[in-house]
Amino acid sequence: QSSQPWGLSESLQEDFSILKVSLVALQNSFIVGKLEKFLQKDVNEEYLLSDKILLKYNKILDIVTSVSERSCCFTKAYGQYFEGTGSVLQQCGDLDAAYARIQPLENEDNEILETLASLKLRLFTGLEIAKLLGFPASFDFPEESSRKQQYRTLGNSLNVNVVAILVHFLILS
Repeated sequence: QSSQPWGLSESLQEDFSILKVSLVALQNSFIVGKLEKFLQKDVNEEYLLSDKILLKYNKILDIVTSVSERSCCFTKAYGQYFEGTGSVLQQCGDLDAAYARIQPLENEDNEILETLASLKLRLFTGLEIAKLLGFPASFDFPEESSRKQQYRTLGNSLNVNVVAILVHFLILS
Protein backbone atom coordinates (compact mmCIF):
# COMPACT_ATOMS: atom_id res chain seq x y z
CA GLN A 1 0.00 0.00 0.00
CA SER A 2 1.14 3.51 -0.82
CA SER A 3 1.87 5.94 1.99
CA GLN A 4 1.09 8.84 -0.35
CA PRO A 5 -2.22 10.72 -0.06
CA TRP A 6 -5.06 8.91 -1.88
CA GLY A 7 -2.61 6.27 -2.98
CA LEU A 8 -0.80 8.58 -5.42
CA SER A 9 2.44 7.17 -6.72
CA GLU A 10 5.60 8.86 -5.49
CA SER A 11 6.50 10.01 -9.01
CA LEU A 12 3.11 11.67 -9.41
CA GLN A 13 3.55 13.28 -5.99
CA GLU A 14 6.90 14.70 -7.14
CA ASP A 15 5.25 16.17 -10.25
CA PHE A 16 3.17 18.33 -7.93
CA SER A 17 6.08 19.36 -5.71
CA ILE A 18 6.32 22.65 -7.60
CA LEU A 19 2.95 23.56 -6.07
CA LYS A 20 4.54 23.84 -2.64
CA VAL A 21 7.00 26.49 -3.89
CA SER A 22 4.23 28.23 -5.83
CA LEU A 23 1.99 28.29 -2.77
CA VAL A 24 4.59 30.18 -0.73
CA ALA A 25 5.03 32.71 -3.53
CA LEU A 26 1.28 32.97 -3.89
CA GLN A 27 0.72 33.66 -0.21
CA ASN A 28 3.25 36.48 -0.39
CA SER A 29 1.45 38.09 -3.33
CA PHE A 30 -2.07 38.14 -1.86
CA ILE A 31 -3.81 41.47 -1.75
CA VAL A 32 -6.21 41.50 1.17
CA GLY A 33 -7.99 44.19 3.08
CA LYS A 34 -10.18 47.06 2.11
CA LEU A 35 -11.77 47.31 -1.33
CA GLU A 36 -9.92 50.58 -1.97
CA LYS A 37 -6.85 48.49 -2.88
CA PHE A 38 -8.77 47.08 -5.85
CA LEU A 39 -10.49 50.22 -7.12
CA GLN A 40 -9.57 52.25 -10.18
CA LYS A 41 -9.22 56.01 -10.00
CA ASP A 42 -11.49 58.34 -11.98
CA VAL A 43 -14.06 55.79 -13.13
CA ASN A 44 -16.31 57.02 -15.93
CA GLU A 45 -19.77 58.24 -14.87
CA GLU A 46 -21.36 55.61 -17.13
CA TYR A 47 -20.88 53.19 -14.23
CA LEU A 48 -23.25 55.20 -11.99
CA LEU A 49 -26.60 53.51 -11.43
CA SER A 50 -29.41 55.01 -13.47
CA ASP A 51 -32.45 56.66 -11.90
CA LYS A 52 -34.59 53.73 -13.01
CA ILE A 53 -32.29 51.23 -11.26
CA LEU A 54 -32.07 53.36 -8.10
CA LEU A 55 -35.85 53.57 -7.80
CA LYS A 56 -36.56 49.94 -8.62
CA TYR A 57 -33.79 48.15 -6.71
CA ASN A 58 -32.68 50.47 -3.89
CA LYS A 59 -34.05 48.14 -1.21
CA ILE A 60 -32.17 45.05 -2.38
CA LEU A 61 -28.78 46.34 -3.53
CA ASP A 62 -25.68 45.06 -1.75
CA ILE A 63 -23.93 48.37 -1.14
CA VAL A 64 -20.26 48.46 -0.14
CA THR A 65 -17.76 51.28 0.31
CA SER A 66 -14.06 51.63 -0.43
CA VAL A 67 -13.31 50.72 3.20
CA SER A 68 -15.45 47.56 3.11
CA GLU A 69 -13.56 44.29 3.37
CA ARG A 70 -16.05 42.16 1.44
CA SER A 71 -18.28 42.14 -1.60
CA CYS A 72 -20.88 39.77 -2.98
CA CYS A 73 -20.09 37.28 -5.71
CA PHE A 74 -20.20 38.86 -9.17
CA THR A 75 -22.25 36.88 -11.67
CA LYS A 76 -22.29 37.04 -15.45
CA ALA A 77 -25.58 38.99 -15.20
CA TYR A 78 -23.91 41.83 -13.26
CA GLY A 79 -24.93 45.17 -14.72
CA GLN A 80 -28.03 43.66 -16.36
CA TYR A 81 -29.83 42.43 -13.25
CA PHE A 82 -29.43 43.83 -9.77
CA GLU A 83 -30.79 41.21 -7.43
CA GLY A 84 -28.00 38.97 -6.17
CA THR A 85 -25.59 39.59 -9.05
CA GLY A 86 -22.88 41.52 -7.19
CA SER A 87 -22.20 44.52 -5.01
CA VAL A 88 -22.39 48.19 -5.95
CA LEU A 89 -19.98 50.82 -4.67
CA GLN A 90 -21.09 53.82 -2.61
CA GLN A 91 -18.73 56.69 -3.37
CA CYS A 92 -20.16 59.50 -1.19
CA GLY A 93 -22.52 60.32 1.61
CA ASP A 94 -23.99 58.54 4.61
CA LEU A 95 -25.86 55.38 3.64
CA ASP A 96 -27.77 55.01 6.91
CA ALA A 97 -28.88 58.65 6.87
CA ALA A 98 -29.96 58.39 3.22
CA TYR A 99 -32.08 55.30 3.84
CA ALA A 100 -33.55 56.80 7.02
CA ARG A 101 -34.56 59.82 4.94
CA ILE A 102 -36.21 57.83 2.11
CA GLN A 103 -37.88 55.17 4.25
CA PRO A 104 -41.00 57.24 5.06
CA LEU A 105 -41.24 58.57 1.50
CA GLU A 106 -43.72 56.86 -0.80
CA ASN A 107 -44.36 57.95 -4.36
CA GLU A 108 -42.01 60.90 -3.96
CA ASP A 109 -39.61 59.72 -6.62
CA ASN A 110 -37.80 63.03 -7.08
CA GLU A 111 -36.85 63.27 -3.41
CA ILE A 112 -35.91 59.59 -3.25
CA LEU A 113 -33.74 59.97 -6.37
CA GLU A 114 -32.07 63.10 -5.08
CA THR A 115 -31.16 61.34 -1.83
CA LEU A 116 -29.93 58.15 -3.50
CA ALA A 117 -28.02 60.04 -6.21
CA SER A 118 -26.05 61.80 -3.47
CA LEU A 119 -24.52 58.41 -2.59
CA LYS A 120 -23.03 58.11 -6.12
CA LEU A 121 -23.71 54.38 -6.32
CA ARG A 122 -21.87 52.72 -9.18
CA LEU A 123 -21.05 49.35 -10.64
CA PHE A 124 -17.58 47.89 -10.28
CA THR A 125 -15.56 47.93 -13.50
CA GLY A 126 -14.45 44.73 -15.18
CA LEU A 127 -10.84 45.39 -14.15
CA GLU A 128 -11.84 45.96 -10.52
CA ILE A 129 -13.66 42.63 -10.48
CA ALA A 130 -10.65 40.95 -12.09
CA LYS A 131 -8.40 42.35 -9.33
CA LEU A 132 -10.83 41.09 -6.67
CA LEU A 133 -10.64 37.66 -8.28
CA GLY A 134 -6.83 37.64 -8.04
CA PHE A 135 -5.98 38.30 -11.67
CA PRO A 136 -2.48 39.79 -12.07
CA ALA A 137 -2.04 43.57 -12.32
CA SER A 138 -0.93 43.09 -15.93
CA PHE A 139 -4.34 41.63 -16.89
CA ASP A 140 -6.42 43.67 -19.30
CA PHE A 141 -9.40 43.09 -21.56
CA PRO A 142 -9.18 43.47 -25.32
CA GLU A 143 -9.93 47.08 -26.26
CA GLU A 144 -13.00 46.09 -28.27
CA SER A 145 -14.67 44.18 -25.41
CA SER A 146 -17.83 45.75 -24.07
CA ARG A 147 -18.66 46.12 -20.40
CA LYS A 148 -21.29 43.37 -20.79
CA GLN A 149 -18.68 41.03 -22.32
CA GLN A 150 -16.27 41.77 -19.46
CA TYR A 151 -18.91 40.97 -16.82
CA ARG A 152 -19.88 37.77 -18.65
CA THR A 153 -16.24 36.72 -18.91
CA LEU A 154 -15.64 37.18 -15.18
CA GLY A 155 -19.08 36.24 -13.90
CA ASN A 156 -19.30 33.23 -11.61
CA SER A 157 -15.50 33.01 -11.58
CA LEU A 158 -13.47 31.87 -8.63
CA ASN A 159 -10.57 33.74 -7.12
CA VAL A 160 -7.50 32.22 -8.78
CA ASN A 161 -5.51 32.44 -5.54
CA VAL A 162 -8.13 30.50 -3.60
CA VAL A 163 -8.28 27.84 -6.32
CA ALA A 164 -4.47 27.50 -6.23
CA ILE A 165 -4.51 26.94 -2.48
CA LEU A 166 -7.33 24.41 -2.74
CA VAL A 167 -5.47 22.51 -5.45
CA HIS A 168 -2.37 22.55 -3.26
CA PHE A 169 -4.20 21.02 -0.33
CA LEU A 170 -6.11 18.60 -2.51
CA ILE A 171 -2.95 17.26 -4.14
CA LEU A 172 -0.36 17.54 -1.38
CA SER A 173 -2.28 17.05 1.84
